[in-house]
Amino acid sequence: MKYRHLFIFLFLFLWIFLGFYLARVESPTFDEPVHFKAGYLYSKGDYNFDPIEPPLFRRLVYTLGKKVESITGPSNTLFPYRAVVVILTGITLCLLLWPLFGHSLFSGLLGSVLFVYEPSLIAHSHYFTTDAVSALISVIAALLILKNYWKTKRQFLILALIFALAVSLKVATLALLLPVLLIKLPRLGKSRLVYLTLTILIIILIIVAH
Repeated sequence: MKYRHLFIFLFLFLWIFLGFYLARVESPTFDEPVHFKAGYLYSKGDYNFDPIEPPLFRRLVYTLGKKVESITGPSNTLFPYRAVVVILTGITLCLLLWPLFGHSLFSGLLGSVLFVYEPSLIAHSHYFTTDAVSALISVIAALLILKNYWKTKRQFLILALIFALAVSLKVATLALLLPVLLIKLPRLGKSRLVYLTLTILIIILIIVAH
């Protein structure tokens, strides 16, 4: 669509503006210090603390947040780290909106409005937690599976990458993705399922190694 880039940019700008404001004025939640400490220890190579979730997201947010903090200065609300989460969430939302704007202007704008005013998403997207980004990535992975997005090598690799990323952010996303995958198993086929599983495991190992 002609104005897709413009509307996507405007949505991202509005989302980041709103997220930055909330991230700056709200006090830390009870679990944010846990994620912060985990990110700090992971960056030092210590992965023994709070091993409930994979280290990828918390280590990434902490590393990027330290760079932001060197510019903005320390914050009692963990703003530098929250800002990273806001930006990552906004980019992920844009990936969801992109095909909607490609379909029609109305569907894209409707999706944008629903995202901006969705209470649960707004409530979690500006905190230093894994909830918002992992949920959105898992939704993207589920939508790709439902669209049979594995027919070409490129589609197959994209699906495997998104699936692996979702699991690397939060293992609990398997509770959503595995049932969807089982529903599509007749179309996917057993051989493709084996290749997909192996590809996902290889990508996860590469992510964990880094």
